[in-house]
Amino acid sequence: MKRLKYQELGIDIQELAYVLWKKISILLLCTVIGAGVTGMYTKLFVTPQYQSSAMIYIYGSTASFNSSKLTLSSELTEDYTTLAKSREVMEGVIDKMGFDCTTQELASAISVSHDENSSILMMTATNSDPKVAADIANSVADETAERISEVMNIDKPSTVEDAVVSSSPVSPNLLKNILIGAFAGLVIAAGVIILSFLKDDTIKTSDDVAHYLDTTLLACLPKEKTRK
Repeated sequence: MKRLKYQELGIDIQELAYVLWKKISILLLCTVIGAGVTGMYTKLFVTPQYQSSAMIYIYGSTASFNSSKLTLSSELTEDYTTLAKSREVMEGVIDKMGFDCTTQELASAISVSHDENSSILMMTATNSDPKVAADIANSVADETAERISEVMNIDKPSTVEDAVVSSSPVSPNLLKNILIGAFAGLVIAAGVIILSFLKDDTIKTSDDVAHYLDTTLLACLPKEKTRK
């Protein structure tokens, strides 16, 4: 005998919870497997990335640019942020470091930031080699200072802080990836169990008759054992 489709009767949340609870060992196993697989993949196949930052100070001074006097202060810092990732600066870094890459590729590994109302620029470089990351950040800071000096016709901005070699990678986040893998394993296992339950429309017990067919069971005949 077949029970009515769950779409017609609605889904019994309590029954679903009971089904999942009966499969708790499978859920836990899939959670552990998901965490383990993700952790191993992260350790073996994801290359760690390191970051280093250098800072230069755009000091208060005056300069002539297109015959107009400009005050070098925090108002100009946004312009310098754009200038720091310009093609000329990237080309200078590539020549100095001896890289075999395009200016776009190098620029994608560099971020330039500054605090609001601050005259300090921070150049952050990301690379799989921590020493290379520090060298790039220092080179970008130096080239940016040179470029600002040329464009604004002022003394070269001073270095506030040189980049140092980082000992800890910024990515990947092993713990975060493990937790994501564990959650994914749990969700996939629960989904498979729930789908199997919803697709199974057979009547298994006398209680199912009353529950799904809304009728009274008159008799229940035991299954006859096959004689050997």
